Amino acid sequence: MPGRGYLILHGLSNRRPPGHWHRWLAEELEARGELVRYPQLPDPDEPSRDAWEEVVLDELSVIGEQDATPIVVCHSLGATTWLGVGTRVPSSQRAQRTLLVAPPAPSELESLAPGFVELPPRREALRAAGITTVIGSDSDPYDPPGAKASWGWLEVPIGIVHGAGHFRPDDGYGPWPDVLDWCLASA
Repeated sequence: MPGRGYLILHGLSNRRPPGHWHRWLAEELEARGELVRYPQLPDPDEPSRDAWEEVVLDELSVIGEQDATPIVVCHSLGATTWLGVGTRVPSSQRAQRTLLVAPPAPSELESLAPGFVELPPRREALRAAGITTVIGSDSDPYDPPGAKASWGWLEVPIGIVHGAGHFRPDDGYGPWPDVLDWCLASA
């Protein structure tokens, strides 16, 4: 039976700082003996969609080479990247589950990362994972309409965390045990 392999994708202008919940998550999973891929995506201040998507595909290949089933956790622009790469993920490297935390509203992408504006249709965006869940906040400055309004077209479960901002350390998101529990759940 294949094991699990976790792919954690950060967002815009992120350099995987100590104290951020996804760095904490990677360390917690590794401490439990899990296979974790937590790449530094290139040029985080001026990202290229193609470059970020290539890293995602490369990391999925590494997980596949370990005979592991991917579980993907994305934050912010990393979530947008995951949705965009969906059509390019080989079926053999499909994620079992994907958690999209605080994806920026499509209406905000033009000013944040213009190369990421065009999103694929629902079916193509979700093709890369068996189960996709969105977690948003009612106070995210990068999603003024709110996650349900911005991402309802995906027709996936959307959880709202009140007052969580953009889920950054200064919003109170260093250690985040609920995400660790989600990762370690069997399905």
